[in-house]
Amino acid sequence: FYYELHDPMAAVRFPRVGTTVPSIVRNLGTVYTTGFELAGELFVVPWLTVFGNYTFQDLEREDDVLENDLSPQHKGNVGFALTGKRKDHTVSVDLFALFVDTTDAPASGAKVPPYNLINGRIGYEYQDWAEVSVAVYNLGHDVHQEVIIGQELGTRILAKTTVKF
Repeated sequence: FYYELHDPMAAVRFPRVGTTVPSIVRNLGTVYTTGFELAGELFVVPWLTVFGNYTFQDLEREDDVLENDLSPQHKGNVGFALTGKRKDHTVSVDLFALFVDTTDAPASGAKVPPYNLINGRIGYEYQDWAEVSVAVYNLGHDVHQEVIIGQELGTRILAKTTVKF
């Protein structure tokens, strides 16, 4: 893929360290992004699917405000999904590993180190109108940052109920 983004707006100065309310927002120059994505999905048997994905992305900016590399170049994941269905009941289990490369901001010296996560989800669906599920992100409790000024994240748990009308 390739795209150009002209005059994006971005917060360029914050009044105090740790705040997220910008004091200055500016139009930037042009951002050029090139890259590619590869993905595959293999249906091994009716109840087992194996999948994977890899993304490469390279950013270049024409401005004097932000730095070139505020996005990781490499990302990937690999995992599997198990699905068991019997009459009106479906149980699903998903497990996948995720890799995200280093995010650098060379001029300021800021850096988000690479991280690896293992995420999982288990769900139960009744007919096609009701589902409950629990997803656990970062099963290994690898405390990490995902963006330059972001907070450190540990394990996150999401419980979800869906009812279709």
